[in-house]
Amino acid sequence: MKKILLSIGLLIVLVFTVFLIKSAFVELFFAEPTIMQTYVSPDGEYTAYVFESNGGATTGWSYHISIMQTGKKLRKGNGNIYISDIPPVDLEWLDNRTLYIEDYDSANTTRRKEKIYDVVVKFKSLE
Repeated sequence: MKKILLSIGLLIVLVFTVFLIKSAFVELFFAEPTIMQTYVSPDGEYTAYVFESNGGATTGWSYHISIMQTGKKLRKGNGNIYISDIPPVDLEWLDNRTLYIEDYDSANTTRRKEKIYDVVVKFKSLE
């Protein structure tokens, strides 16, 4: 009887531990981004999201722009065209497939992708 209770206790501890590890992993890598602004293309097919992400105690905040087909769920990383330590100044859809982004020049801008899907992205850095 003691062996059965010990086995059940160990199983409960194991399940609880797996649940905690899974929750921490999901929060770290797949947490919902904090969306600051959204910009929908004139034809409504694409949405540009400006969002912030907290990298934790060692890296601080970063600002991202992702372009997704409207209605698709935004997660960290998907559709990402821009990453910087300074938020962008302005975004504007010039037409259905061209997004214009103004930002401040920063040595910590780590991504500026000029095309994703069939969308062309134009950047202008301000001094």
